Amino acid sequence: MKSVDLITQAMERTRRLHFHQFRKVVPVPYYLHPFNVFRILAEYHQEDYLLAAALLHDTLEDCNYSFDELKREFSGKIACLVYAVSEKQKIVKNIEQTEKGLPLSWEFFRLNDQFQSLSSKEQEWLKRKEFFLRDLNSCQDIDVFKLLLADKIDNLESMRRLIQVLHHDFWLKLNAGKKLQQAYYFSIQQIVLSRIQKWKSDLCYCSLVNEFRILVELIFRK
Repeated sequence: MKSVDLITQAMERTRRLHFHQFRKVVPVPYYLHPFNVFRILAEYHQEDYLLAAALLHDTLEDCNYSFDELKREFSGKIACLVYAVSEKQKIVKNIEQTEKGLPLSWEFFRLNDQFQSLSSKEQEWLKRKEFFLRDLNSCQDIDVFKLLLADKIDNLESMRRLIQVLHHDFWLKLNAGKKLQQAYYFSIQQIVLSRIQKWKSDLCYCSLVNEFRILVELIFRK
């Protein structure tokens, strides 16, 4: 498949799969988010397969679209990237839960003996994020990290803008409040920073990490 055809097809598939979906806090079309993730990585002139994965990164998790369908329509490489940044508990049932391999800051938060005081919605959210962090902590694929960082940067930019308008009320509209969100993003930060030395020659990765750190600081250090 030619590069232009690949991106065009990924854009069209993304629009169609997310067409009736909207963002959680404000009713804007959901497909604008994967388009923003695509834009962030395109600004660093990343390979077309990664740009296509950016457009499709939420399709397995949030749409009626299977891994096999994604692989058949695009490629195994793109499908594996999308799968890697997806929350497995949303797309694969009955995954065994384990806490091995979690970053220290996240383990510390879990030892804080606050789990039972959380709402059922927050407990479910926490379990999903723990599982995702475990997988991320064992990942050694730079493309997965670039895709993840671009995704989180767009989410954080959206959070920053909404906080300016809604203030404290913003956190009440999420499945987990500020303290849980902070623990999650700090844990991601710890993981991505642990790869800096390994990938220090990659301008895209280092720039994305820096942008991510700045946004985390702006939102959670207040």
